[in-house]
Amino acid sequence: MQRRIFIGVIAAMVATGALAEERFPSKPLTLIVPYAGGSSSDAQARIFADQLSKSLGQSVVVENKPGANAAIGMHALKVAPADGHTIGMAGGSPMVINPFVTKSLNYDPDDFIHVRGIAQAPAAFVVGQASPYKTLAEAAAAAKAERRPINIGTYAAIYELAVTALALQSGSQTQNVSYKGAGNVISDLIGGHLEMGFIDISGALPLIRDGQLRVLGLASSTRPEALGQVPLVSDTYPGFEMTPWTSFVVRKETPAGALEKLEAALGETHDSAQVKNYFQESGLIPLNFDHAQMQRFQEEEKARYQAIVSKGNIQPR
Repeated sequence: MQRRIFIGVIAAMVATGALAEERFPSKPLTLIVPYAGGSSSDAQARIFADQLSKSLGQSVVVENKPGANAAIGMHALKVAPADGHTIGMAGGSPMVINPFVTKSLNYDPDDFIHVRGIAQAPAAFVVGQASPYKTLAEAAAAAKAERRPINIGTYAAIYELAVTALALQSGSQTQNVSYKGAGNVISDLIGGHLEMGFIDISGALPLIRDGQLRVLGLASSTRPEALGQVPLVSDTYPGFEMTPWTSFVVRKETPAGALEKLEAALGETHDSAQVKNYFQESGLIPLNFDHAQMQRFQEEEKARYQAIVSKGNIQPR
Protein backbone atom coordinates (compact mmCIF):
# COMPACT_ATOMS: atom_id res chain seq x y z
CA MET A 1 0.00 0.00 0.00
CA GLN A 2 2.73 2.42 1.02
CA ARG A 3 4.72 1.52 -2.08
CA ARG A 4 1.72 2.34 -4.32
CA ILE A 5 1.28 5.68 -2.54
CA PHE A 6 4.99 6.48 -2.96
CA ILE A 7 4.89 5.63 -6.68
CA GLY A 8 1.78 7.74 -7.07
CA VAL A 9 3.43 10.74 -5.41
CA ILE A 10 6.50 10.42 -7.64
CA ALA A 11 4.33 10.13 -10.75
CA ALA A 12 2.38 13.23 -9.71
CA MET A 13 5.61 15.18 -9.19
CA VAL A 14 6.92 14.16 -12.61
CA ALA A 15 3.62 15.07 -14.24
CA THR A 16 3.56 18.42 -12.49
CA GLY A 17 7.10 19.20 -13.64
CA ALA A 18 6.27 18.21 -17.22
CA LEU A 19 3.14 20.33 -17.14
CA ALA A 20 5.12 23.31 -15.83
CA GLU A 21 7.57 22.99 -18.73
CA GLU A 22 4.69 22.65 -21.19
CA ARG A 23 3.05 25.81 -19.87
CA PHE A 24 6.29 27.82 -19.82
CA PRO A 25 6.30 30.74 -19.45
CA SER A 26 3.62 30.85 -16.78
CA LYS A 27 4.44 34.32 -15.45
CA PRO A 28 6.38 37.49 -16.40
CA LEU A 29 10.10 37.06 -17.08
CA THR A 30 12.97 39.02 -15.57
CA LEU A 31 16.00 39.96 -17.68
CA ILE A 32 19.01 40.82 -15.51
CA VAL A 33 21.43 43.20 -17.21
CA PRO A 34 24.78 43.44 -15.36
CA TYR A 35 25.49 46.84 -16.89
CA ALA A 36 24.28 50.37 -16.24
CA GLY A 37 21.12 51.82 -17.73
CA GLY A 38 21.79 53.80 -20.89
CA SER A 39 24.71 51.59 -21.96
CA SER A 40 24.85 49.83 -25.31
CA SER A 41 24.20 46.49 -23.59
CA ASP A 42 21.19 47.97 -21.82
CA ALA A 43 19.80 49.22 -25.15
CA GLN A 44 20.24 45.75 -26.67
CA ALA A 45 18.48 44.18 -23.71
CA ARG A 46 15.47 46.48 -23.93
CA ILE A 47 15.04 46.02 -27.68
CA PHE A 48 15.11 42.24 -27.23
CA ALA A 49 12.87 42.32 -24.15
CA ASP A 50 10.19 44.17 -26.08
CA GLN A 51 10.20 41.67 -28.93
CA LEU A 52 10.61 38.62 -26.66
CA SER A 53 7.49 39.55 -24.71
CA LYS A 54 5.52 39.47 -27.96
CA SER A 55 6.89 36.05 -28.90
CA LEU A 56 6.24 34.48 -25.49
CA GLY A 57 3.03 36.29 -24.58
CA GLN A 58 4.46 37.44 -21.24
CA SER A 59 6.02 40.72 -20.17
CA VAL A 60 9.81 40.85 -19.81
CA VAL A 61 11.07 43.17 -17.08
CA VAL A 62 14.62 44.51 -17.41
CA GLU A 63 16.56 44.85 -14.15
CA ASN A 64 19.92 46.65 -14.25
CA LYS A 65 22.43 45.32 -11.71
CA PRO A 66 25.76 46.90 -12.69
CA GLY A 67 29.08 46.79 -10.90
CA ALA A 68 32.25 44.75 -10.32
CA ASN A 69 32.80 44.02 -14.01
CA ALA A 70 29.29 42.52 -14.27
CA ALA A 71 29.85 40.20 -11.28
CA ILE A 72 26.97 41.72 -9.28
CA GLY A 73 24.45 40.96 -12.00
CA MET A 74 25.83 37.49 -12.67
CA HIS A 75 25.59 36.61 -8.97
CA ALA A 76 21.98 37.82 -8.93
CA LEU A 77 21.23 35.40 -11.76
CA LYS A 78 23.08 32.60 -9.97
CA VAL A 79 20.79 32.83 -6.93
CA ALA A 80 17.56 33.29 -8.93
CA PRO A 81 15.21 30.30 -9.45
CA ALA A 82 16.35 28.02 -12.26
CA ASP A 83 12.94 27.81 -13.92
CA GLY A 84 13.66 29.85 -17.06
CA HIS A 85 11.72 32.90 -15.88
CA THR A 86 14.94 34.75 -15.02
CA ILE A 87 17.33 35.34 -17.90
CA GLY A 88 20.67 37.11 -17.81
CA MET A 89 22.56 39.16 -20.33
CA ALA A 90 26.19 38.10 -20.44
CA GLY A 91 29.22 38.68 -22.61
CA GLY A 92 32.95 38.30 -22.97
CA SER A 93 33.87 40.00 -19.71
CA PRO A 94 31.69 37.97 -17.28
CA MET A 95 31.81 34.66 -19.17
CA VAL A 96 35.44 34.57 -20.33
CA ILE A 97 37.72 37.27 -18.96
CA ASN A 98 36.70 37.81 -15.33
CA PRO A 99 38.09 34.43 -14.18
CA PHE A 100 41.49 35.41 -15.62
CA VAL A 101 41.68 38.82 -13.96
CA THR A 102 39.71 38.46 -10.71
CA LYS A 103 41.00 36.55 -7.69
CA SER A 104 37.67 35.60 -6.18
CA LEU A 105 34.43 35.72 -8.12
CA ASN A 106 31.05 35.22 -6.49
CA TYR A 107 29.95 33.15 -9.49
CA ASP A 108 31.46 30.71 -11.98
CA PRO A 109 30.77 30.96 -15.74
CA ASP A 110 29.97 27.25 -15.57
CA ASP A 111 26.96 28.14 -13.39
CA PHE A 112 25.23 29.18 -16.63
CA ILE A 113 24.47 28.00 -20.14
CA HIS A 114 23.94 30.13 -23.20
CA VAL A 115 20.46 30.38 -24.67
CA ARG A 116 21.26 32.40 -27.77
CA GLY A 117 23.79 35.00 -28.88
CA ILE A 118 22.84 38.65 -29.26
CA ALA A 119 25.49 40.73 -31.00
CA GLN A 120 29.09 41.66 -31.45
CA ALA A 121 29.69 45.30 -30.60
CA PRO A 122 32.69 46.70 -32.50
CA ALA A 123 34.98 48.67 -30.21
CA ALA A 124 37.59 51.23 -31.13
CA PHE A 125 40.47 53.31 -29.92
CA VAL A 126 39.18 56.88 -30.08
CA VAL A 127 40.40 60.38 -29.24
CA GLY A 128 38.73 63.74 -28.79
CA GLN A 129 38.47 66.36 -31.51
CA ALA A 130 41.41 68.38 -30.14
CA SER A 131 43.82 65.42 -30.10
CA PRO A 132 46.83 65.79 -32.39
CA TYR A 133 46.75 62.09 -33.30
CA LYS A 134 45.24 60.93 -36.57
CA THR A 135 46.45 57.32 -36.35
CA LEU A 136 47.38 54.77 -33.69
CA ALA A 137 50.92 54.70 -35.08
CA GLU A 138 51.25 58.44 -34.41
CA ALA A 139 50.08 58.01 -30.82
CA ALA A 140 52.47 55.11 -30.24
CA ALA A 141 55.39 57.00 -31.78
CA ALA A 142 54.73 60.08 -29.62
CA ALA A 143 54.60 57.98 -26.45
CA LYS A 144 57.86 56.24 -27.32
CA ALA A 145 59.59 59.54 -28.13
CA GLU A 146 58.44 61.05 -24.85
CA ARG A 147 59.19 57.84 -22.92
CA ARG A 148 55.75 57.66 -21.36
CA PRO A 149 52.70 55.42 -21.58
CA ILE A 150 49.59 56.15 -23.63
CA ASN A 151 46.77 56.78 -21.15
CA ILE A 152 43.69 54.89 -22.33
CA GLY A 153 40.29 55.01 -20.63
CA THR A 154 38.29 51.78 -20.32
CA TYR A 155 35.32 50.49 -18.34
CA ALA A 156 35.27 46.68 -18.60
CA ALA A 157 37.70 43.78 -18.33
CA ILE A 158 37.65 43.06 -22.06
CA TYR A 159 38.61 46.66 -22.79
CA GLU A 160 41.51 46.48 -20.34
CA LEU A 161 42.85 43.48 -22.25
CA ALA A 162 42.67 45.52 -25.46
CA VAL A 163 44.98 48.08 -23.84
CA THR A 164 47.42 45.29 -22.96
CA ALA A 165 47.19 43.83 -26.47
CA LEU A 166 47.98 47.24 -28.00
CA ALA A 167 51.12 47.50 -25.86
CA LEU A 168 52.23 44.02 -26.90
CA GLN A 169 51.77 44.67 -30.61
CA SER A 170 52.86 48.31 -30.82
CA GLY A 171 55.89 48.01 -28.54
CA SER A 172 54.76 51.13 -26.69
CA GLN A 173 53.78 51.48 -23.05
CA THR A 174 50.10 51.80 -22.21
CA GLN A 175 48.34 52.79 -19.00
CA ASN A 176 44.77 51.68 -18.36
CA VAL A 177 42.56 54.34 -16.76
CA SER A 178 39.46 52.71 -15.27
CA TYR A 179 36.06 54.40 -15.56
CA LYS A 180 32.55 53.42 -14.48
CA GLY A 181 31.09 53.51 -17.98
CA ALA A 182 31.44 54.62 -21.59
CA GLY A 183 29.75 57.96 -20.90
CA ASN A 184 32.45 58.91 -18.40
CA VAL A 185 35.21 58.03 -20.87
CA ILE A 186 33.53 60.00 -23.65
CA SER A 187 33.02 63.08 -21.45
CA ASP A 188 36.71 63.20 -20.54
CA LEU A 189 37.78 62.66 -24.15
CA ILE A 190 35.62 65.51 -25.41
CA GLY A 191 36.70 67.71 -22.50
CA GLY A 192 40.36 67.09 -23.24
CA HIS A 193 41.03 65.38 -19.90
CA LEU A 194 41.88 61.94 -21.34
CA GLU A 195 44.38 61.07 -24.04
CA MET A 196 42.58 58.10 -25.59
CA GLY A 197 39.73 55.70 -24.93
CA PHE A 198 38.76 52.20 -25.98
CA ILE A 199 34.98 52.08 -26.22
CA ASP A 200 32.02 50.29 -27.78
CA ILE A 201 31.24 52.54 -30.74
CA SER A 202 27.50 51.79 -31.02
CA GLY A 203 26.56 54.39 -28.42
CA ALA A 204 29.08 56.92 -29.71
CA LEU A 205 28.15 56.97 -33.40
CA PRO A 206 26.54 60.46 -33.36
CA LEU A 207 29.66 61.91 -31.73
CA ILE A 208 31.92 60.16 -34.24
CA ARG A 209 29.81 61.37 -37.17
CA ASP A 210 29.83 65.02 -36.05
CA GLY A 211 33.57 64.98 -35.36
CA GLN A 212 33.61 65.28 -31.57
CA LEU A 213 35.32 61.88 -31.43
CA ARG A 214 37.82 60.48 -33.92
CA VAL A 215 38.38 56.77 -34.51
CA LEU A 216 42.06 55.85 -34.65
CA GLY A 217 41.41 52.14 -35.05
CA LEU A 218 38.44 49.81 -35.02
CA ALA A 219 39.35 46.56 -33.24
CA SER A 220 37.20 44.42 -35.53
CA SER A 221 37.88 42.33 -38.61
CA THR A 222 35.18 44.13 -40.61
CA ARG A 223 33.74 47.64 -40.84
CA PRO A 224 30.01 48.00 -40.09
CA GLU A 225 28.19 50.03 -42.75
CA ALA A 226 27.14 52.55 -40.12
CA LEU A 227 30.79 53.55 -39.57
CA GLY A 228 31.96 54.02 -43.12
CA GLN A 229 35.65 53.79 -43.98
CA VAL A 230 37.25 54.09 -40.56
CA PRO A 231 40.70 52.52 -40.11
CA LEU A 232 41.04 49.06 -38.59
CA VAL A 233 43.63 48.42 -35.86
CA SER A 234 44.71 45.41 -37.93
CA ASP A 235 45.68 47.77 -40.76
CA THR A 236 48.56 48.88 -38.53
CA TYR A 237 48.94 45.85 -36.25
CA PRO A 238 48.02 42.69 -38.21
CA GLY A 239 45.78 40.18 -36.47
CA PHE A 240 44.52 42.62 -33.83
CA GLU A 241 40.88 41.89 -33.04
CA MET A 242 39.03 42.57 -29.79
CA THR A 243 35.30 42.55 -30.41
CA PRO A 244 33.04 42.52 -27.34
CA TRP A 245 29.93 40.34 -27.59
CA THR A 246 26.71 39.72 -25.73
CA SER A 247 24.44 36.72 -25.23
CA PHE A 248 21.51 35.54 -23.15
CA VAL A 249 22.20 32.95 -20.44
CA VAL A 250 20.24 31.03 -17.83
CA ARG A 251 21.22 28.86 -14.90
CA LYS A 252 22.49 25.47 -16.08
CA GLU A 253 19.76 23.69 -14.09
CA THR A 254 17.03 25.31 -16.20
CA PRO A 255 14.59 22.66 -17.56
CA ALA A 256 15.24 21.61 -21.15
CA GLY A 257 11.72 22.53 -22.24
CA ALA A 258 12.06 26.11 -20.99
CA LEU A 259 15.51 26.42 -22.56
CA GLU A 260 14.18 25.25 -25.95
CA LYS A 261 11.26 27.70 -25.88
CA LEU A 262 13.53 30.60 -24.94
CA GLU A 263 16.04 29.67 -27.63
CA ALA A 264 13.32 29.53 -30.30
CA ALA A 265 11.67 32.78 -29.16
CA LEU A 266 14.98 34.64 -29.15
CA GLY A 267 15.66 33.33 -32.65
CA GLU A 268 12.34 34.84 -33.76
CA THR A 269 13.30 38.07 -32.01
CA HIS A 270 16.54 38.21 -34.02
CA ASP A 271 14.47 37.98 -37.20
CA SER A 272 12.14 40.85 -36.27
CA ALA A 273 12.32 44.06 -38.30
CA GLN A 274 12.80 46.13 -35.15
CA VAL A 275 15.93 44.24 -34.10
CA LYS A 276 17.38 44.14 -37.63
CA ASN A 277 16.91 47.91 -38.02
CA TYR A 278 18.44 48.55 -34.61
CA PHE A 279 21.54 46.50 -35.47
CA GLN A 280 22.02 48.28 -38.78
CA GLU A 281 21.62 51.77 -37.31
CA SER A 282 23.86 51.15 -34.31
CA GLY A 283 26.70 49.36 -36.09
CA LEU A 284 26.19 46.10 -34.18
CA ILE A 285 26.96 42.76 -35.81
CA PRO A 286 24.24 40.10 -35.26
CA LEU A 287 25.42 37.06 -33.30
CA ASN A 288 22.42 34.82 -33.86
CA PHE A 289 24.08 31.66 -32.53
CA ASP A 290 22.01 28.94 -30.90
CA HIS A 291 22.84 27.32 -27.56
CA ALA A 292 25.43 24.85 -28.92
CA GLN A 293 27.10 27.39 -31.21
CA MET A 294 27.45 29.88 -28.35
CA GLN A 295 29.05 27.29 -26.09
CA ARG A 296 31.66 26.55 -28.79
CA PHE A 297 32.17 30.28 -29.46
CA GLN A 298 32.83 30.90 -25.77
CA GLU A 299 35.55 28.22 -25.70
CA GLU A 300 37.23 29.79 -28.74
CA GLU A 301 37.14 33.20 -27.09
CA LYS A 302 38.54 31.76 -23.88
CA ALA A 303 41.58 30.34 -25.69
CA ARG A 304 42.19 33.63 -27.51
CA TYR A 305 42.06 35.83 -24.43
CA GLN A 306 44.04 33.40 -22.33
CA ALA A 307 46.92 33.90 -24.76
CA ILE A 308 46.79 37.68 -24.23
CA VAL A 309 46.67 37.25 -20.45
CA SER A 310 49.73 34.98 -20.57
CA LYS A 311 51.77 37.20 -22.91
CA GLY A 312 50.89 40.30 -20.93
CA ASN A 313 51.67 38.57 -17.63
CA ILE A 314 48.34 39.80 -16.25
CA GLN A 315 47.77 38.70 -12.67
CA PRO A 316 44.35 38.35 -10.99
CA ARG A 317 43.56 41.14 -8.57
